[in-house]
Amino acid sequence: AADVSGAADRWGRAAATLAWALPVSVAVAIAGALVADRADLAPAAVGASLGLLGAGLAVSAVLSPVLPYPVPEAGGNPFSAQIGAVGASMVAQAVSSAVTGALGLPVVALLALALWRSPALSWPLLVLGAAWGALVLAAGIRVGGTVYERRQVWLLSRMR
Repeated sequence: AADVSGAADRWGRAAATLAWALPVSVAVAIAGALVADRADLAPAAVGASLGLLGAGLAVSAVLSPVLPYPVPEAGGNPFSAQIGAVGASMVAQAVSSAVTGALGLPVVALLALALWRSPALSWPLLVLGAAWGALVLAAGIRVGGTVYERRQVWLLSRMR
């Protein structure tokens, strides 16, 4: 209900997720490459992870004001759902997954090329994946901020 721009709201939500998801994504990507005994692909794994993280947050920035659904109240049982919320959440999650997959396809394709064809693509993928994630995230926040501002009154009216 605070008077903030839609973009500021979307950036704030993204920053809260990035604060923990960014270091975790990087650590898991590196650990995965090391466990697979493919340290040469660690930069590619990090780049793909950053690209997918940016894509996921971009999709979330746009779809959260488009397809909102009720969630349990703070302190409530996270496994409880209000009547009608299950279907809405399933639709929102299916759409979100499909769009994130589509936006992440360029970095996943490059990761596949680095894995099966040319490990030399590993370092370029680190740079391209990070840039792609940042670019898609910035675009998602811009679009999501506009959508949020247009739907703000409706969204606030749905809150209990």
